[in-house]
Amino acid sequence: MTKSTKIIAALGVAAGLGIASLPAGAIFADNTLIPLNYESQYGATTNVKLTVTEAVAIATEKTDCEGKNASSNNLTVSDTGSCTEVVAGLTNAANGFIMKVELSDGETDYLALNHTPQTVASAKVAGVTGAVNASSNPGWNITGGALTNAKPGATGAGVTVMQTNSPKHAETDMTYNFATRADQQAGDYMTQITYTIASNSAAVTTEVGMTGARTIALN
Repeated sequence: MTKSTKIIAALGVAAGLGIASLPAGAIFADNTLIPLNYESQYGATTNVKLTVTEAVAIATEKTDCEGKNASSNNLTVSDTGSCTEVVAGLTNAANGFIMKVELSDGETDYLALNHTPQTVASAKVAGVTGAVNASSNPGWNITGGALTNAKPGATGAGVTVMQTNSPKHAETDMTYNFATRADQQAGDYMTQITYTIASNSAAVTTEVGMTGARTIALN
C-alpha cells in the first residue's frame, strides 16, 4: 500500500466518525478558522495596511568631467574652457529634497597638478567666484541650479544646488568653468567634489535652483 493510499484510508475513518468528533487541526492545515461557532460569529473587520519607506536618490551623469576650450581641445596657457554634466535627484518625501555640492573629504578648492598638494600658484587652478577670466580671474567654479560661478562648499558644508518643496524627480545641467594662468604649468589637474541629497525636514515656501531644471512630479 502506498503512502497516498494510507492517507485516503485515514480520511475515510474520519468521515465515518463525523467531522465534529475530531479537532479541526486534525483535518485542516494551520491558519484555519473553521469550524466556526455560528452562535457568536456575527461579523468581522480587517485593517489592510501597508508601509512605504521614504526614498531619496542622487546620480551624476559622468565620473570624470574634463574641461575643453572653445575648439574642443585641451586648455593651454591663458585659455578658458568648460565641462557640463547632468545631476539628478529624487524623493517621495512629502516636503521634497535638498541637493548640495561640496568638496570630497581631503580635497581643496583648487584643481591640483597631478592631483597632489601644491603650494606654487602656477601648479593650481584655484577655486574662484565670479566669471572666470584668463587675464583677470583665472581659476575654476560651478554654474548650475542655484549656483552661478560659485565654488563648492567645504567638506560637510555643501552649497545648495536644488531644493524642491514636494515629492519630485529633478535634474539640472552643471557646468564647470575653467580659466588658466599665463604661467600655468603643463600637466593633468584634478579635484573631486561630491553631490549630496537629503529629504527636507520641513516644507520650503519657494523652491531653489529649479529655473531651467527638468522635473517630474510624483503626486
